[in-house]
Amino acid sequence: MKNLLLIFSLLFSLLSFSQSESDILFIKSKIENVNAQSKNYKLTVISKTDETEMLHGNEIAVFTDDLHHIKLIRETYLNETGKTVIWDYIENNHAYFILKEYFIYKFPVADKKFNEADFTKTDEGFYLKNDRVIRWMKGTKLITKYPKNAASIENNMIEHIADLVAKFNQQTTK
Repeated sequence: MKNLLLIFSLLFSLLSFSQSESDILFIKSKIENVNAQSKNYKLTVISKTDETEMLHGNEIAVFTDDLHHIKLIRETYLNETGKTVIWDYIENNHAYFILKEYFIYKFPVADKKFNEADFTKTDEGFYLKNDRVIRWMKGTKLITKYPKNAASIENNMIEHIADLVAKFNQQTTK
């Protein structure tokens, strides 16, 4: 009986693992497809900071296909010590992958030694299915122990995407 229970548990975990891995592979294939097709997408900027505020500016750009479906949103947030670029991969107005790239400049923008090419970069990737994070990566490292506020982070990302989609829809239907 113990052996049967052990075998059942092992099969269940293998099926769960393979389903998760298959979801990740499927998401990666969709990302590759969007990246390959991105040159054909229409670009619409839905938010851009005035050029007088370039030091602390941002830009939100939406990439859509011929049917006006959102495929990708690129968010760029600038500040004196670096920038953050967020790539939101979208299908049916929901994110399935979010990549956050953090660029920290060696010197602040106002410093005479500032060089835009002199930075360190880190990144985080979030694989999502049905508005739930199914894999969280920091660089190439898989995060297996989520922080205590992980549910809040997940909810904030989902709400943020919904807000961006609504803003795009509102701006393009005017």
